[in-house]
Amino acid sequence: MRSMRNIRGTVLMETLMVIPLFIAFLSGIYLLGDLALGRNRLSAADRFAVWFSGCRHSEKEDDAVKKETS
Repeated sequence: MRSMRNIRGTVLMETLMVIPLFIAFLSGIYLLGDLALGRNRLSAADRFAVWFSGCRHSEKEDDAVKKETS
């Protein structure tokens, strides 16, 4: 039968081997989530740009805005 000290050493070694894998797994999940969020934001910005360019009613309003911001 194994001694209690030998079992504790085995558990410690298994934990030290699993922790880096677990951290890499969580980092991968975070990276994929960040990529998906960026893609979603880019798609929303693209939709907004198309909507905004198609919904302009008057060029006079644009000129007024340009004068205010200049």
